[in-house]
Amino acid sequence: MYTECMKEVEYEGPPMDEARPESTERSKGSPTAPTIRTFRDDVNEEGSKTTRLGILMAQRARSEAAGRSRIPEEDSVHTEHHFGRIIFLLLLILAFGIGVGMYALIGGRTSPPALSEITEEGKQTKQRDGGTIAIGHSSREQLLTAILDMFHAATLARGETKLVTLTTTNRAGETVAATTSALFSALDMTVQSETGNLVRSLESTVAYGLTLDETSGEISGFLELRSRSYAETFAGMLRLEKTMSSDLIPMLKPAMKKSDVLLLRGRAWNDERIEGVPARVLSDPDGVSSLAYAFLPDRKTLIIAGGRDVLRLLVTRAQDSNK
Repeated sequence: MYTECMKEVEYEGPPMDEARPESTERSKGSPTAPTIRTFRDDVNEEGSKTTRLGILMAQRARSEAAGRSRIPEEDSVHTEHHFGRIIFLLLLILAFGIGVGMYALIGGRTSPPALSEITEEGKQTKQRDGGTIAIGHSSREQLLTAILDMFHAATLARGETKLVTLTTTNRAGETVAATTSALFSALDMTVQSETGNLVRSLESTVAYGLTLDETSGEISGFLELRSRSYAETFAGMLRLEKTMSSDLIPMLKPAMKKSDVLLLRGRAWNDERIEGVPARVLSDPDGVSSLAYAFLPDRKTLIIAGGRDVLRLLVTRAQDSNK
């Protein structure tokens, strides 16, 4: 009977042969029996809390405590970088200094001017400071009076040249070297349109000097100008010839009498060759020249002198210095 009752009871649970799934949740233990921790578990947990920044900061702290730089590799890179920049700058300065020196010795003058050249004997021409003349706020009469006084006080030996500094005042009230335009304006030479075209064809630098006319024994002046365009400058000089005697003789030969200057008005200029260089010469009825001008072979340097002999002297000096 007992056996029959046992057979009638039905089991409604999972199959007996099915394995019970294991719990994926780790037991946290209890206060009385805590979970046992291993060294591996502690290392993994602390490693997950440590970041790259923390490692870097700790390394820097240890380096500072030991008196070393924070990151030796980084400091070495920066040190090498700055050292390389210093070497590069020093080499750049050295190259610049060598270039300036070579320019001063060799390339400073592509076409030597006739102001400080060599005499026929091969000796260096002596140069002296001829003084300064301010033309900024001077009238033509004041300028010519200052030039005449300078000629009277000047003393020159054979082969000697004096350079006169012409100055003016800029808009800021500073004293600066006078330009070609300022000189022509002070001489009242810019009122003519052809003179304006001549000035525009010239560079701004102008040299004014005194030298000794060895033929007459008199001191004569000269102008040295630089041309931007040979054709335009030469055309401008041809147009200026009709008034050049009254415009420039008082500056180049101030001791010349006004009556002698009047004799030159309307006279034709002659083409001549002076030391192999084409020149234009103005002479009085007796053949005495009072003005002459020529371009040096480079066609960039224009020399205006107080006569044929003075021009010959200046051209010869320029040619000798270029040998």
